Amino acid sequence: MTSLVDWGDRGTCVLFGDGAGAAVLGAASEGGIVARRWGADGTKGHLIYYGPKPDDADSPDRLRMAGNGTFRMAVETFCDVTAGVCADAGWDPASIGPLRPAPGQSAHHRGRRKTDGHSDGASGGQHHGNRQHQLRLDPLALAGAAAQRRFKRGDRVVVAAFGAGATWGAVALEWNAD
Repeated sequence: MTSLVDWGDRGTCVLFGDGAGAAVLGAASEGGIVARRWGADGTKGHLIYYGPKPDDADSPDRLRMAGNGTFRMAVETFCDVTAGVCADAGWDPASIGPLRPAPGQSAHHRGRRKTDGHSDGASGGQHHGNRQHQLRLDPLALAGAAAQRRFKRGDRVVVAAFGAGATWGAVALEWNAD
C-alpha cells in the first residue's frame, strides 16, 4: 500500500500501511463459526479509490479517500454488520467476548453507535501500529488475544471488517480452543 499513497495528503497517508494477516480455521466438533455475513456497495467506490485528485485530473494516480464519508459509512456499516451477524447467530450483542474496532477508531465508534458494551477489546494496536484502513478485530489482534489467553472455551467472538470499494464482512464464532 505504501507505494500507492500520496505522502503529501496527510488525510490519507497516515491511515494506510503495508500489512497482511490470515486466520487458519479447521473443522470443529463444537463451537466454531456460528454465522457469517458480508457485502459490498459498488456505488460507494468513490469513497476510497486509486486515481488522480478529485479536483486535479493531471495529478498522479494515488490512493485517495473521502475521509468524512468513508468514516461515516465505515462506522455505520461496522455496527450494522456486527449487529446483523449477532442476530443471525441468535446472540445478544452483550453476550459477546472482547470486541473493538481497529486502533484509532474505538473512541469514535463508541461515541457514535455502541454495539458491544465492553471496554476490554482486543485491537492489537499497541503492538502492530495503526492499520485503520479497516474497522476490524483483525487476525493480528485475534492471534495476540489468543496468545494472551484472553478467550476461554465457549466465549462468543465477532470478527468484523470494512474495507475499500465499500466491502464488509463479519463472522460470529464460539471459541473452542483451550
